[in-house]
Amino acid sequence: MHTLGLGFALLLAGSASAAAALQVQPLMLRLTTKEPVAAVTIHNSDAAEYLLQAEVFRWSQDGNGRDVLSQADDVLVTPPVVTLGKKSQQTLRLGALQGLKLQTAEQGYRLILTRMPNQPPPPGTVALHLQVVLPVLKEAAVAGPQKTGFTLAPRRDGTLWLRGQNSGPVHTKVVGIAQNGREWTLSQYLLPGHAWEIPLKMPVEEKHSITLLTQTCCEGEVLRQPVSMAHGKASP
Repeated sequence: MHTLGLGFALLLAGSASAAAALQVQPLMLRLTTKEPVAAVTIHNSDAAEYLLQAEVFRWSQDGNGRDVLSQADDVLVTPPVVTLGKKSQQTLRLGALQGLKLQTAEQGYRLILTRMPNQPPPPGTVALHLQVVLPVLKEAAVAGPQKTGFTLAPRRDGTLWLRGQNSGPVHTKVVGIAQNGREWTLSQYLLPGHAWEIPLKMPVEEKHSITLLTQTCCEGEVLRQPVSMAHGKASP
């Protein structure tokens, strides 16, 4: 599979060795009526001690598919700051402040874990922090049919854009694109009640159809669905 874009599950700012030293499980958290509290375990395989800060943000998207984060006041992570000892692990728990109040559609949050060195960097150097961003999803109050639509929109500059709209109760995740026997990986969420348009950085062959690889809700079975060109003239 070719790489088409970067996902949002893991954002790193630091060295490769620092990234390998921090292991997080699971990579997605869900808050449900059966399990209103979620747990995430962070393992430090490094021989150094670190401070770890945990923050929760409400998660929405703009028209370009980018994450828009705002401070969450209804979901809490505890403890918010921990010391991650040498070759040790720590479990954090996340839940609603005043009970799990479900909405018609699934609600999205982001849990951001920032690992910071205990000691300040030497003079003339810059400290690089390691950051992990995890999706947190609060289940919808009522299950219903998923209503997600995708179309392709060519631009006059020759680029091809993917339009997505989700009027269903849960998220859909685009995990890949296939064309003419080739596949490109993609990690792009489409949250319920949102719409976006994103560029596809891939060669386009007009005579071959394009198929999206998607997952709905809980990272289940990958579905393959053909996607057609939008009607009308090319956009500017």
